[in-house]
Amino acid sequence: MVIPTGSMENTLLIGDALFVEKVSYGARVPFTPIGLPFAELIYRKAYLDQPRLPYMRLPGWRKLKQNDIVVFNFPMDSTFNAIDRRDPYVKRLVGMPGDVIEIDSSVLKVNGKVFQPKKDAKLQEHEENKISIREDAIYINGKPTDSYTVQQDYFWMMGDNRDQSLDARYFGFVPENHIMGRPVLL
Repeated sequence: MVIPTGSMENTLLIGDALFVEKVSYGARVPFTPIGLPFAELIYRKAYLDQPRLPYMRLPGWRKLKQNDIVVFNFPMDSTFNAIDRRDPYVKRLVGMPGDVIEIDSSVLKVNGKVFQPKKDAKLQEHEENKISIREDAIYINGKPTDSYTVQQDYFWMMGDNRDQSLDARYFGFVPENHIMGRPVLL
């Protein structure tokens, strides 16, 4: 894959070529295993809807951790309903299951501490709660709150170039089954 935007500058630059290493976190078994070679040249959907396999991930040797740069399938893709066929995005993992995420006057805090990435919106509803943001306040089930605790198997991803990043502030939490792997620069 090639980086198309500046959302991860100064870490990844526009035009950087990446290999997506998929085994260290545990390789994800394809949801839609039958692809149609060259079909995207004529028709954008290059896979068969059936059979559709349930989510499965093989064991990996590494766990996701805060500050990892992660490749995942875009949660809000309206073109494809098959998760594994959605566009890949690259962002920094900021919030882990159980972490408390706060954005106060454009300052990101994780568990009460200002988040600083290492140098090397609208919330989508993936959970049982109705989550929304209005006028810089977070609402859960219609009640205002100043923070939200990330539930199990959901991650908060953000670009390093925060002012130019389409990230979790727009598309919300990224479910674990959307995680593809780690980017490796070519």
